[in-house]
Amino acid sequence: MRSYNDEVQEVIPIILEAAHQEILPRWDKVVAEVKGISPSGYKDTVTEADRAASEYILDRVRKRFPGSYSEEHPHIDDINRWKEDFVWHFDPVDGTMEFCEKMHTGYALNAALLKKRDGGTYFPVAGIVYRPGDDALLCNDGLETHFMRDGKELDLPRPSRASVNGWVRK
Repeated sequence: MRSYNDEVQEVIPIILEAAHQEILPRWDKVVAEVKGISPSGYKDTVTEADRAASEYILDRVRKRFPGSYSEEHPHIDDINRWKEDFVWHFDPVDGTMEFCEKMHTGYALNAALLKKRDGGTYFPVAGIVYRPGDDALLCNDGLETHFMRDGKELDLPRPSRASVNGWVRK
């Protein structure tokens, strides 16, 4: 296994900036738009916070990882995107309904670094989850998991570091 710490550390400040400049200022002014309804009845909802954070992140990340995309901007240059060895996948506001319902810790900004396999498929090698509502950050660089709150790393017991996979939505 390999560490992708440099790639994760490069993207963390961009995610934090996007959250503080594009998501949190819209907290009290949320206007949800339903993009569509899936066959199972799930509402695909988006907000201006989703779109603005997506643009903010992609404008910066694509300079180093050109094929990167988000759930709000998935279709840029699809032909060339899949030629890249590494791409970041972002969900700028995962838990949009919880964000709209003002659930302080019910939404997060998620990122996954995807690596191309032989044969052209991708698999996740590192990830970041940031909850702007309580300034909690969870990241994994492929080898270790780190948890931070209010800018300070919290010491997780060693067995926990390898077993933390993510958070469950409320």
